[in-house]
Amino acid sequence: MKAMTEKEKMLSGVLYDARHCREIVDELRQCEEFCFHLNQVPPSQRDKRRSMFRQLLGKTGEEFTIIAPFFCDFGKNISIGERFFANTNMVVLDEARVTFGDDVFVGPNCSFYCAEHPLDAEQRNKGYETAHPITIGNSVWLGGNVTVLSGVTIGNNCVVGAGSVVVKDIPPYSVAVGNPCRVIRRLNPCEDVSSSVGQSLSVEALSETSAGHEKGYTYRYPHPAVTADSVVLCRRDGQAKVLLIQRKFPPCEGQWAFPGGFMNIDETTEEAARRELMEETGIGGLQMAEVGVFSRVDRDPRERVITVAYVAVTDRYYEPVASDDASMAQWFDLNALPELAFDHAEILQRAMEKVGMA
Repeated sequence: MKAMTEKEKMLSGVLYDARHCREIVDELRQCEEFCFHLNQVPPSQRDKRRSMFRQLLGKTGEEFTIIAPFFCDFGKNISIGERFFANTNMVVLDEARVTFGDDVFVGPNCSFYCAEHPLDAEQRNKGYETAHPITIGNSVWLGGNVTVLSGVTIGNNCVVGAGSVVVKDIPPYSVAVGNPCRVIRRLNPCEDVSSSVGQSLSVEALSETSAGHEKGYTYRYPHPAVTADSVVLCRRDGQAKVLLIQRKFPPCEGQWAFPGGFMNIDETTEEAARRELMEETGIGGLQMAEVGVFSRVDRDPRERVITVAYVAVTDRYYEPVASDDASMAQWFDLNALPELAFDHAEILQRAMEKVGMA
């Protein structure tokens, strides 16, 4: 079997040498030069600009508008559908296929990154990369400063709030916001969200419009958010320890807390607890029991948040790997705990009572 070229590896999603492949380097430089000249074309020469985009991109619809400046790595790996609109300063690292459907609106300063560098520093320093496709469905609206990362698919009829960083797939008919971007509501196919999100699409605007999509209506008053936390206890050799994470982001940045986070619109609280535990510590597969609901009005400084807590007991010290919203993750002796964020001291007490460790 004939060995794959580095460019074929790039387009196949496997590790490739991005730095020393002459074919790749030459195409990158040619595209950089082309984008430079494209971005010098004055707005009055729209026909010329559109013609140059047709030369640059792999596929375009009959109608499309892209406001300069625009930047990409190859161009030919990008496909845009009918009535595509992109505001100023769009960046596409198209080491893999990037596909936009029909009627896609892209706000200013949006970026689409197919390329990934290895976590291993030795490989990264040698110039190795991988790349995975990005797919944006039909009738998608991306607010300003949205970043879409490698391998992500955003389904049809989605709205992504300004400033979001999309690291996972977004299902169709969803409103999603945040960093990392998460679904906060589902849209009724007949619903017009423009009245609720306005021209300035943001987390604050969208947080006030949670949909009752099963019944075909939308509430117009604020809703509390729901989070799920996991209290993981270990009993071994006469010792008892609990797994904690150090929070990476405000509020309570640097403080210790239980693994947990906001529930997605399409999951149960237990599913959310398991997902957050895996995302923040790399630990999964534990048997969990519900501890209870914690709903004190002032329990979370961010907003009105209700938490459902779960507990798991193990006899093994799993090695946690901090990620996502956690800067650190480690086991603590129950007799030597740091100060806990939020109302997690109360949650711990209830969890220990639940499993007979109080």
